[in-house]
This record gives sequence, structure tokens and C-alpha cells, in this order.
Amino acid sequence: MQRTIALVQKKGSLENISLETEALPEPNENEVQIEVHSIGLNFADLFAIQGLYSATPQGAFIPGLEYSGVVISTGKKVKNVKKKDKIMGVTRFGGYSSHLNIDSRYVFKLPSKWNFDQG
Repeated sequence: MQRTIALVQKKGSLENISLETEALPEPNENEVQIEVHSIGLNFADLFAIQGLYSATPQGAFIPGLEYSGVVISTGKKVKNVKKKDKIMGVTRFGGYSSHLNIDSRYVFKLPSKWNFDQG
């Protein structure tokens, strides 16, 4: 599968974010693959992009700590969600993407009355 990512090549400015396309492998046995519908923007993302956050990854990185979307695939050992579930989740960067693979421990079913932006 191909996915679109918001990639920070060089820290220091929001102008340094570019949209790129890359391959996304199938999820491993403990992961879920998510089609991202909404992302959160918080101070840690902005500080990381500016190079001011101590937990910022070295080199190029994909910002984004929180997201919501739909499960499109699961690994064999995943029990907490299934394909087509609406979810919200957290990650240590990587949320600013069209799709992502994440350990199922960090994914939670979206409450039935919530929309993706609320998640």
C-alpha cells in the first residue's frame, strides 16, 4: 500500500513540511493498519517541528501524536479492534499520514456518539 505522509526534513519551520508518498507494509501480528481521517495538532507537534521539543526524533520525521480513523487491517494477535472499527489512537510521532501501522495497545474504539474530529 502507498501512503501520503507529512515529512519534516529539517527542523526549524512549518515551511519545512513536505507531502511525500511512501510504501506502507502490512501490519505485523500485534499491529493494526489505520486509514487516518483526522489528526490532532498540539504544542508538542509544533515544538518538535521547530526543533524545540526534547523528544523530537533525530533526522527527518513525521509529526503527529494523536489521530482517529478506521481500521483497515489487523495482525493475527489483535483482539481489541477489528476491520472497519472507528478508532482513536496515540503514537510517538507518525500521525500526520494518510495511513499508519500501530501497536494495537495504542488504539481505542471511538465512542459511538463521537465523530473523527472529537476522537
